[in-house]
Amino acid sequence: MKKTLLVSLTFGLLLSGCNDEDSLGTSEGTGVRFTSYMVESRATDTAWEAGDEIGVYMQADAASGYQKINVKYANSDGNLNTFTSETPIEYSGNESTVNFMAVYPFSSLVTDGTYEFTLGNTSLSQNDIMYASTTSVAAGTQNVTLNFQHKLTKIVLQLNDEDGNPVTGATISINKQHASGTLDVATGTITATSDYTSTLNFSESNGTYEAIVIPDEGCEGRSVLIEANGKKYSYPVGDIAFSGATKYTFPVSLRPAEPGEEEGGETIIKLDAVKFSIDDWTEGKTIGWIISTGAEISTENKVETELMTNRTLNENSSVTIAPKSDMTLGKTDVYSIEYTRTDAVLTVATLIISQPNTAESRAAQQTYTLPAGLANGRLLFAVGEFTNGFSVSSTVTLTLNAVSVYSTSVPTPEEPETPSDTEEEVTVWTGSHKLGSWNNGVSIDYSNADLLAKTTEGCTLRFYYTGWTEGAQLQFAGQNTIDVTDDTRYVDIEVTAEIIAAIAKAGNWPYVNGQNLTVTRIALIPANSSGSDNPGGETPSQTEEIEVWTGSQNLGSWNNGVSIDYSNADLLAKTTEGCTLRFYYTGWTEGAQLQFAGQNTIDVTDDTRYVDIEVTAEIIAAIAEASNWPYVNGQNLTVTKIVLICPAGN
Repeated sequence: MKKTLLVSLTFGLLLSGCNDEDSLGTSEGTGVRFTSYMVESRATDTAWEAGDEIGVYMQADAASGYQKINVKYANSDGNLNTFTSETPIEYSGNESTVNFMAVYPFSSLVTDGTYEFTLGNTSLSQNDIMYASTTSVAAGTQNVTLNFQHKLTKIVLQLNDEDGNPVTGATISINKQHASGTLDVATGTITATSDYTSTLNFSESNGTYEAIVIPDEGCEGRSVLIEANGKKYSYPVGDIAFSGATKYTFPVSLRPAEPGEEEGGETIIKLDAVKFSIDDWTEGKTIGWIISTGAEISTENKVETELMTNRTLNENSSVTIAPKSDMTLGKTDVYSIEYTRTDAVLTVATLIISQPNTAESRAAQQTYTLPAGLANGRLLFAVGEFTNGFSVSSTVTLTLNAVSVYSTSVPTPEEPETPSDTEEEVTVWTGSHKLGSWNNGVSIDYSNADLLAKTTEGCTLRFYYTGWTEGAQLQFAGQNTIDVTDDTRYVDIEVTAEIIAAIAKAGNWPYVNGQNLTVTRIALIPANSSGSDNPGGETPSQTEEIEVWTGSQNLGSWNNGVSIDYSNADLLAKTTEGCTLRFYYTGWTEGAQLQFAGQNTIDVTDDTRYVDIEVTAEIIAAIAEASNWPYVNGQNLTVTKIVLICPAGN
């Protein structure tokens, strides 16, 4: 959906020949008038509102810069489609052609053609950043058309009860958002300038709830928070990439328990996950949300652990799901089942959760209704009495696409096979990105100058992974797709001239895509490496180095700390006075600090890639006091790995 702004560039000498419209506030000179006609509706309204303001820019060519910057134009009650200015743009008479750019809403926060904005919770209209550009306009042209396009992402939740009536008065928000960003007026490019620390509220209009957010590739731990009818729900959406100029509409249907169902029943949330492009609306698949009302559901501050993928559940049979062996689940943790129905009719069906190996018993059962007409769905329910796992059965055949649990208890990471002690590995990226399908790819930062210099033909890119299932595939930088046929924990891709060119073409942000595995680390192994030296801040050689934690935790401020799992018995036994805890990091900036287990704060004064903290009796006691979940905090750096370095024979 576009908004077309018809711009009339009218000289004072020709005003007598124009339509009888309001002037610019001056009837003399060479002022330019902008007249706006709506072809489609605005993101937040059906027409311009009185007092809407835009900032207009003019340049003769890109090289010469702007002749006019951020000139304010506004409309009025008398004519909503006509935008006038107290200081209108005028031609100098020296131009042959000009470019016009415009941004809505007008803001005084513009520096050198960079438009700054911060999303708020008071005005949805003011969050709707729109941009228009028309180039190579002949000087003296009277009518120029500017096509305004939405630059951010709009999320719409249509909340209804079981009868289809709007549910009003709910409170809905989405967390882990960028709130601030910039728009490059020359190109229309949006760039986020803040961390994922903001929560944005949805505005309501008769059961329809809307929010506008900055586009991104998703954020781990992000949730839509719904509070309705006295219940609170937290629904994870961290794996959804929100594209710019796109509207996502989620019709949500809340239904109470049916007569005769067990006490507690369920709330069925029917989600039509429809992805709309502003220019060409396209429809995605429909997903049914089922959220148990037996207890409030929250996945915030919990880590998702995958328990099973791509398993067939035959009609009237059962499948047993168990947590990882070293996990201890609590009653308020949350199980998640993503499924696809394979029956052709898609009538109402029943899903039964029971204690392991007791699927035929009515004791300790929970029964959920799978709504008719929905082939894909997701069930969220509190762990409750199922701390040791559960059995699931169904009255129809299903594919269990993914079964997982959200918990603060995280299993000890499986150590990947060590390829060779003689290979020099340069870390490209670390994290945990689940490639459940080809829709879940991610761009990685490959812009480090040293890394680019080392990336030559004959090198190897090694992709470490977990969660492998049959049919796994991997693709890097849009090149050949690799079939990952075995669970060998890593797969190698040779660096070719085509891959190097593809990295450059992607602006040094190549795309990793695939399916049926979770990428945890990418490393570059230079050709003919011997590992005898240690360039670029690579891991120093130590007598014994024990991995404590890997990931990517952005400590942008002291509000972004994280608790880490230090409960491994062997690790605790080796953590003695005289050992060293080494914290690897990236993204260092001036003023960086680090603190572990609430002990002394370390000033990280240089970008040396790691900082050491000596293990003391106080640190050992603090780890125990935190129930073996010590807290890592600080600012101005991103922690990527923690290791324990012990003397030989410790």
